[in-house]
Amino acid sequence: MFGKALLALPHREAGAHVWGLWAAWRTGAAPLLHTDLLGFPGGVRLPLVDAANLPWFGLGFLAGGVAGGYDAVVYAGLVLAGLAGAVLARRLGAPGWLGAVAAAGSAPIWGAAADGMTEDLAAGWVGLHLALFLDHLDRGRLRTGLLAGASLAVAGFAGPYHAVWCLFIDGAVLLAHPRRWRRR
Repeated sequence: MFGKALLALPHREAGAHVWGLWAAWRTGAAPLLHTDLLGFPGGVRLPLVDAANLPWFGLGFLAGGVAGGYDAVVYAGLVLAGLAGAVLARRLGAPGWLGAVAAAGSAPIWGAAADGMTEDLAAGWVGLHLALFLDHLDRGRLRTGLLAGASLAVAGFAGPYHAVWCLFIDGAVLLAHPRRWRRR
């Protein structure tokens, strides 16, 4: 089934998102895409809202064309969500597999896949950022602080709202645990 058809419902957002990823892959321009494929002859400038998905799209495209590119973004999003769920569950003392199943099996992730909203498939970056941010606050390691910052940047390239969510969650953590913040 990989690469045979888009793993999305027809007449939803998948077409627009796939087109953006394909055009960015074709032209090598991301996150700000200039293409003459629209608005000929001058072209148009468009933001690629989920530039972090471009590597997955490219690998899938090479293996199965445009549909393979989209399918690879879906699979990568599920793996990313599962990884984030596992890491957060382990931080809370729960089994990692339980967190992975809960996150990768969540309705928002599957809804994003069905609707074709590729930027929402990268929501796992929010969970990974939270885990790294908490680790940095608890242990004060420079390494996890830098990784938390990097994950925030990748979250922004995965979808601007992900970076906003990360910052809201960071703020809530700092307000809920002011001693943790003052220690660092």
